[in-house]
Amino acid sequence: MKKALIGVIGLLVVAIVAVIGILVTMDFNQYKGLIAEKAKAATGRDLVIQGDIEVGISFTPSLTVDGVSLSNAEWGSRPRMLALDRVEAEVSLLPLLTGTVEVNRFILRGVDALLEKDAAGRANWEFAPAEPATGETAEAAEPDAGSEGPGFLPVVREVVLRDVTVTYMDAATGAAQKVAIDRLMAQAESADSPLGFDLRMTYNEAPVRVSGTVGALAAAMAGDAPFPIDVTAEAFAAT
Repeated sequence: MKKALIGVIGLLVVAIVAVIGILVTMDFNQYKGLIAEKAKAATGRDLVIQGDIEVGISFTPSLTVDGVSLSNAEWGSRPRMLALDRVEAEVSLLPLLTGTVEVNRFILRGVDALLEKDAAGRANWEFAPAEPATGETAEAAEPDAGSEGPGFLPVVREVVLRDVTVTYMDAATGAAQKVAIDRLMAQAESADSPLGFDLRMTYNEAPVRVSGTVGALAAAMAGDAPFPIDVTAEAFAAT
């Protein structure tokens, strides 16, 4: 029995090493076409990945993607609704085995997003999934009605946004708003830990800075306990 157990453990170790070896040598850029195809089916828009897709295989797997863009609605004022220079994410591997999602860091750099409505009230964030391919049925494309999302909060320890611009325009009213985030840094050890953050941005060219600490995300979602807030904001010649 002891020898058999050692043999099984040895086979598992060899299998794990082999899988890691395969993943390390894989070129994930070969899946760009498949990713774009799935995005087109879900949104009816064109997703383009001009840069590289890099995946780091370790106990803290990482993903880095450069040069991503999403096309705008056909009636939109410009060809692209969204463009971003770089997105990075790193998760902890071992907690996934117990169904816990722990994101060590999530970083967005160089984002340019346009949200707009036309004179008829259509919004460019309202996506129209592509028509099913021949032979496919609408039922096959729909999610299982009995399935439910996870009943837990993911742990996101660090979020960094740099050079993020979001513009909103309404053709019917003529309203136009622009938020330009120079830097946002937010950190929390867990969903039960306080969230510290520092935000520097402009709102319609007016500088805004907000920093401080707020209560835990889990407490905010539960809503059954006091939610501490210690925040300083500087905007529009006021503090």
